[in-house]
Amino acid sequence: MAKKKSQKPPAKTRTEPVPVSTVSVPSALGDGEVRLYDLRKSSLPDVPVTPPEAETAEWSFWLVHFPSRRCVPVKGDRGEAMAAMKKLGRGQDVAGVLPPKPAKASRARARVCVTPEKPEGETGGQGEGEKEAPANRMAYTPVPEGADFDQAMAHVFPVARLTQHFERLLMAEEDVFDKDGNCTGSKPAFTTQFQTLKALTEWHQGRPREREKKKDTKPVLGIQELRQKLLISPEYRQAMLEMIRDCEAQAAAMAGKGTQPPLKG
Repeated sequence: MAKKKSQKPPAKTRTEPVPVSTVSVPSALGDGEVRLYDLRKSSLPDVPVTPPEAETAEWSFWLVHFPSRRCVPVKGDRGEAMAAMKKLGRGQDVAGVLPPKPAKASRARARVCVTPEKPEGETGGQGEGEKEAPANRMAYTPVPEGADFDQAMAHVFPVARLTQHFERLLMAEEDVFDKDGNCTGSKPAFTTQFQTLKALTEWHQGRPREREKKKDTKPVLGIQELRQKLLISPEYRQAMLEMIRDCEAQAAAMAGKGTQPPLKG
């Protein structure tokens, strides 16, 4: 009888280790999911860059992003690892586990191309070989004929337009790039925002050197205020009578000498 050929046992396929927890990444951070592994209970899945043995021996909990399979350790215990997963679920990157976002496309600025119209019969006065002026110039707001500078400024820059630009500059942002030149997000443009806020404050309060210093002026009593003060204060009435008697005596003495009392400015 012919011997039966021995069948080889089927090759064992490597199964992915079971994570401790899994969380979906919000669309704002690029979608995908992050899995948490405990190296005391399982191993890491296949990753493009195998972490050093020293790190896997020191840290037990590791985060792995899918589908990029980018992995980073959680430098803490199980509580900190679960807190990191909650942050990822709320849209916060933790320890750089999420891959950087692709660079944003350059923002195109819309410009209005204006070709100046020429009156009928006018050729422009250009000879052969002369080039016409480029037509891809941004359009400007026309100014009424005969308007002076203040009138032209008020026409081109009305109050509503200025306030809208101020509000836009107060919310100015600038892109943030990593060392590879990829745009990772944006942050407030603090310099632009501060200069705008400074200009608004100076407009509202005036520059410190240009502000008028307050002059201490003593209030002048009117007839009604003086009468009210005399009615309620015996001491004030007595002082006023003595001052009147002194003035009468001084006026009589000066009248005898033919002089006039000096006028105080």
